[in-house]
Amino acid sequence: MLGRFGLKTILVGGAMVGATLPAIVLGLGSARAVRDGVIAQATVRYQLLAEQLAQQYAEFLASHLRAVTTVAAQVAALEPLSLNQSTLGPVLARMRPAYPEFSAVVVVNASGQVVAAEPAITPEGRSTIGADVSDRAWFREMAGTRRGTVDRMVVTSGVRGVLVVSVYAPILDAQGTFRGAVAAGLDLEAIQAIADTVGLGRSGYAQVATAQGLALAHRDRRFVAEQQDFSRLPIWPLVTASATGQVPRYVGLAGDERIAGFATVPEVGWKIWVNQQRSEVEDEVRTATRGVLLLTALTLLGALGVAVVVAARIARPIEALTRAAEATAAGRETQAGPAGGPREVVALASAFGEMVKKETAARVALEGQLAETAALLEIARVVGGTTDLSEALRRICRELARLTGADTVAAYVAEPERGVFRPTAAYHVPKDLLAALTTATVPLAEQDAHARLFTEGKVIWSDDVPHDPRLVSSMFRRFPHQSGLLIPLVLDGRVSGTFYLVWWTARRRFEPAALATLQAVGQQVGALLRSARLHEETRAREREATRLYQTTQRLTKSLNVEEIMDQIAEGALELLEADASGIYEHDAERQGLVFRRGLRLDPALTRDLVLAPGEGVAGRAYSERRPVWTADRAADRALDYAPASGALVETRAPRAYLAVPIVSRDAVHGVLVAYFFAPHAFAPREVQLLSTLADQAAIAIDNAGLYTRLERRLARLRALTRVNQLISSSLQLDQVLREIAKAAAELTGAAVASFWVVDETTQTLEIRAFSDEAMGADQVFRRARFGEGSAGWVAQHRVPMSADNAFTDGRVGGLDWWRRHGLRAVYTRPVIREGALLAVLSLNGTRPFRFDAEDEELID
Repeated sequence: MLGRFGLKTILVGGAMVGATLPAIVLGLGSARAVRDGVIAQATVRYQLLAEQLAQQYAEFLASHLRAVTTVAAQVAALEPLSLNQSTLGPVLARMRPAYPEFSAVVVVNASGQVVAAEPAITPEGRSTIGADVSDRAWFREMAGTRRGTVDRMVVTSGVRGVLVVSVYAPILDAQGTFRGAVAAGLDLEAIQAIADTVGLGRSGYAQVATAQGLALAHRDRRFVAEQQDFSRLPIWPLVTASATGQVPRYVGLAGDERIAGFATVPEVGWKIWVNQQRSEVEDEVRTATRGVLLLTALTLLGALGVAVVVAARIARPIEALTRAAEATAAGRETQAGPAGGPREVVALASAFGEMVKKETAARVALEGQLAETAALLEIARVVGGTTDLSEALRRICRELARLTGADTVAAYVAEPERGVFRPTAAYHVPKDLLAALTTATVPLAEQDAHARLFTEGKVIWSDDVPHDPRLVSSMFRRFPHQSGLLIPLVLDGRVSGTFYLVWWTARRRFEPAALATLQAVGQQVGALLRSARLHEETRAREREATRLYQTTQRLTKSLNVEEIMDQIAEGALELLEADASGIYEHDAERQGLVFRRGLRLDPALTRDLVLAPGEGVAGRAYSERRPVWTADRAADRALDYAPASGALVETRAPRAYLAVPIVSRDAVHGVLVAYFFAPHAFAPREVQLLSTLADQAAIAIDNAGLYTRLERRLARLRALTRVNQLISSSLQLDQVLREIAKAAAELTGAAVASFWVVDETTQTLEIRAFSDEAMGADQVFRRARFGEGSAGWVAQHRVPMSADNAFTDGRVGGLDWWRRHGLRAVYTRPVIREGALLAVLSLNGTRPFRFDAEDEELID
């Protein structure tokens, strides 16, 4: 049959068939491989994003549960345990600013009635106090388990009227008895805000549902408001079949085909799936395969043209080309085509060589894309799989070096409080530069390139760093190199760090597509910074809660005021990691606030400083009954001091301090102050911590005061009993008066007490007894006429007399004796029975006498 055709016709036909079929197979196979690769990459990335969100939600819920548990422990530590709005309202009010995600916080008693709330009034003006929640499922469950948890259901807040997830913890007294609970409602807007951090193209987003399928977060807020039931969707059996996974195809709410990756939040069982329209992903596939198909078509056309030319030549050169084509199709190294022969054969060989080059280039480009995808997947795995920031950044540095071919990669993290970028991790650093690189910080605002980095957050690069006028900071000039690239790490719209990639000698340039990929890496690693900082903040709050609990426990175990003062001052140092601490109290004699305790402060400051109420930071905290602080008293023009105290503060005081009043009921016991020797910006959590410590200190001081008063009353009763027994058993007047004087000095705290016996006939007095005979032995002023000395004045007027300073009063006699014994204050009282003046009791001391009604009754 072939004998009917000429050789040229046979060769043309054979060449067309031989060139067309391999090209079609190669084109279709490449297109399918690209499509499958893009879809697989997308589902893996969505799964990693969902797992990362699940981890964020788990830490978010855990930190808020710890906050509620801490408040419950603080309430349980109150002594006495008073569950009412006036006692607990301030505690709840201080908690809410630190946790704004809570729409409301309430305290309920063991019967399920609300006894305190923040806010206490609903938007409609109703009071929440007295509301009954005993029928709520969470209350019944907690009363039985006595364990705090996060409610798995979504409810409507009785205070704010919004949808919330309840977080609650029991209040257990020292015997473990259930006394009530603290409950707070997490606003679904806070849960939505975390889901909104994920955005994929035009149609991609994250959505969250409870373990029962009710909507917690969705791009369309109506689904959340209406509590859409996602368990009826086709995807629900897929996402509930395992804790995490991928869904390459499913039908969404709008009837469109979508792909997704999903994960589960531990403890609460929330389901998260990150999804995108399949059509949008396939658009990326078509874009990627369009070039491959075009190249295949061009190759096919070239091969057909060559076949027509080759037909004019003999079969031997064509057989050589056939062997070369077979080698290419088999994936072996391509053999060279015939170099000699007719012009047509040479042209065909050249065209075949060009086809092989283009096919090789396409394969190399595809391999590059696969390598880039592998690097991005590894970076995403690092971001979602660790909270060790240094190790994560080191591994990402390694992947960036592999992705870009950089010689060295370093990671810097911004420390705004120090105003620098701090080197945190690096990869492939030359040994001779390792020590210098790991200690070299970079000022945040050193030059213009930083300003652009902060305002735009864009990748910047240069292939001639030594001569680039933009790059003149120490980051670029301290270590001479040829090319460099900065990748900003963006967190909440701000640059919080950077990767710097170095090529020591090579000139390296970048195409827009490569820069876009590196920009995405920076944004993705920004999420790692968020997670690491959230983890560190959670650990810091755990440490603070532990320290506060330990300090509170120590306070509740002591009834000695001096020990309590020591523990309060030490607790302030520990809680805020401060450089020094102090406690002021008001001294009536010195007419101002003076130090009761001072740790690590200048002795001259604690000894000599006297602040009037309203003066300086501590004076304002005392008079305004609220926390007051200064970040740097040297630069704070709002601080106002008297000349004497101002000079002492200027030369002796630390630079930054926070003062909170120690308030109990209507009394201000003093002011607690935490000091820093260098300027320090106080965070809200520090203000809350010190305020909480001050609240606990006030309770401990009240308890110690109550105990002291009880001890004092018991001592008085014992002394009075002893005096009564002596009076009833002895007829010797001097002995009785001496014992009564001793009891009076003991009960009133006087240094010495004396009795003057009155002779109304002669209008004279005579000392008959001293509580301390040694002190009374050298008193030469032992007899007085009515009106002479303090005792004579009282005898004449028959009313008590008190003087804070005997040397300036003018009514006191025998002042030389006062000076010898360091006495200063006097309180003198007549002893009258049935209208007759019998004696005068005189109390002498070093400090002014201040007696309350109970003291006056005792002296009578």
